[in-house]
Amino acid sequence: GAYFEPYADWTMRSSKLWPKLTAELDDSDSPPLGFYQTGGLNICLSEDEMQKCKDKLECLQTHQNGRFEFEMLDRNELLGILPGLGSKVVGAAFCPHDGHVNPLYLMRALQTGLYKNNGFFSSNAHVKKILKNGESISVETSKGNFGCNRLVLTAGLGNTVLAPMIGLDQSVRPQKGQIVITEKLDQQIPIPSHLLRQTDEGGLMIGDSHEEAGFDISVKPETISGIA
Repeated sequence: GAYFEPYADWTMRSSKLWPKLTAELDDSDSPPLGFYQTGGLNICLSEDEMQKCKDKLECLQTHQNGRFEFEMLDRNELLGILPGLGSKVVGAAFCPHDGHVNPLYLMRALQTGLYKNNGFFSSNAHVKKILKNGESISVETSKGNFGCNRLVLTAGLGNTVLAPMIGLDQSVRPQKGQIVITEKLDQQIPIPSHLLRQTDEGGLMIGDSHEEAGFDISVKPETISGIA
């Protein structure tokens, strides 16, 4: 959101609301979410990358009117946080608004919270048509029709089909991401980064790829070895 202010506003609001959401979900009879918000790092492997990262964050800081904070750390400062840095790391950007949560426990808590609050989930209900009549909305699916006054489209790539039904243009495309998950280890990573983080259970989540591979969801060994 550095170059798109409305998205940056949305992201900042999300960051501030996470503690409240976590408190609500922790009451949903699910395991603790492993949520912590002690900041995050964006690691840089060259001086040029450091400068580009700084320029981007300064732009973000400008249109956030003081709400967004960050700090550029050189290699020595970063070694005080992550002692085992590789020789190619020259520094990082530290952002106090970042955090981490166990994604599997989060999904379980959201599902549990849905049912606890009288929500209803219908799997494999293909949406055929969305109609709006005044303040009422009707959704026709392969498993029956549903009515509501407010509709949120959260179908990911499926929104390319659903959005035009209500007069919106949702230009999204598939981009495949692969990550490496390790066995459970002792806690070694005190602060998450965009390429490396550790869950409360000890598993390391390493990297991600950004592949223009259409709808191919196969795992590519050469991509995984490159991440490792």
